[in-house]
Amino acid sequence: MKKKTIEVILFLLLLEGLLLIFSVINPKFTMPILGSEFKFMDYKTITDFSVKNKNEAADSLLSSYLDEGDSTKGKRAALLTKSFVFKKLNDQNINLTNKPLNGVHPLDAFFEAIEKSRSKEVVRISHYGDSQLEGDRITCYIRKYIQEKFGGSGIGFVPFDDVASHANLTVDCSKNWKKYTVFHNRLKSGYYGASGYVYSFTKHAIEDADSTITEGDDNSGEQKSSKAFKSGIVNLTIQKYIKFNSISVMYGRSTSNCTVVCYNASTNEKLFEESLEATETFKIHKFNFPESCYNMRFEFKSNESPDFYGFLVEGKNGVQVDNYAIRGHSGDGLILINSDYLAKQIKILNTKLVIFQYGANMVPYVTSPAKLKYLEDSFYSLFMKFKTAAPNISLLALSANDMSRKVDGEYKSYAYLPQIRDAQKRAALKANCAFWDLYSVMGGENSILAWTKKKLASHDGHFTQKGQELIAKELYKALIVEYELYLYRQNKKFKLS
Repeated sequence: MKKKTIEVILFLLLLEGLLLIFSVINPKFTMPILGSEFKFMDYKTITDFSVKNKNEAADSLLSSYLDEGDSTKGKRAALLTKSFVFKKLNDQNINLTNKPLNGVHPLDAFFEAIEKSRSKEVVRISHYGDSQLEGDRITCYIRKYIQEKFGGSGIGFVPFDDVASHANLTVDCSKNWKKYTVFHNRLKSGYYGASGYVYSFTKHAIEDADSTITEGDDNSGEQKSSKAFKSGIVNLTIQKYIKFNSISVMYGRSTSNCTVVCYNASTNEKLFEESLEATETFKIHKFNFPESCYNMRFEFKSNESPDFYGFLVEGKNGVQVDNYAIRGHSGDGLILINSDYLAKQIKILNTKLVIFQYGANMVPYVTSPAKLKYLEDSFYSLFMKFKTAAPNISLLALSANDMSRKVDGEYKSYAYLPQIRDAQKRAALKANCAFWDLYSVMGGENSILAWTKKKLASHDGHFTQKGQELIAKELYKALIVEYELYLYRQNKKFKLS
């Protein structure tokens, strides 16, 4: 009996050895068995005894981030009390590159503006991105931290409609509005708002349309009735915990005056009626608005609609962070904005820092050195577009974050992500922008698996609400370290975070 058992074991071992050899010789061999497909495991998989997709660095980083709780008073700020502050702060901020050119750092213009002007006027930050930001995601937390530190109120830019639910408001418009963006339904003229949006109302629209009209809509097939509109209507409801004391509308390129009537949408009480004067350029009209109203209906009436770019909801001074998000966009469409028009808007809005958070929509398609070079050139062109339009503002580029897809049944980071990060960094530094390495902040390769496990993100790289807040907090802390270094270089007293 014992001899038989040994013979069976030896036979099985011999059979497994032969199968292993065959799998090396012909790894793509498959065989249908009972309705399923039998195939050999890859030899490297069989002989690889390491733990798959483990990223201890990401786990450690996440533990340190989460242990800090909600406070932004981390170890970096504590270092300000030491005499060797400059070197230590520099050493701590390893993921934010703020390399000087001729003695001036890329973020200095922004820091100078908040030091000199925030008590007298609104200093703006523009936060550009894709679906990662839509609905004020991530931006709302950056705004919270920035305004707690430097003052300011409200939520800044508000579009006339939003495809995603917004954290702090609801907004929608009547069916007779046309919407153009730098990504879809583009304008030939290039006269977009700084957000990349343009709205205009028409006097007729398809009655059962389910969204704002886009130029070139196909209305063939089923007959749909057209409805006449006396005005373009925008409904805006702001959460009552939001503090603000002014609402303005941005518009331009109008051939005649446009009447604006605003009602309390809850009571139908008329709040004000004002006129937007005709203009050939970009203007901001501040409404004579009662601060106590949070639920409004705006009615715009004109023989011919001006171009509208959205509302501004804010206070009288401090710092504002505008959320400019377009789903699916990679940033290259912003190059289509008329350069002079962009320059005028940046100046009038008093924008002093532009943050670019793009890359995720490009990651799946970068599969060769040639495509990587195209990505780098595209980002450099984007950065130089803004650098040329506004030479005296600060630009900050964020790298693509880690994201994954399934390979042989397992989630793994995209192979080109480190090279994509490096290409974005080269483009940023070449254009004299600051650069924040979000990929490394997360923990690098396969860090998305740790973030997903802790319910901070999904495998495709989109952050959950908790993950959004964490990212915003880490970016804010990195900016504050650079701000303290700026004060040190200016021989000013530190203002501990």
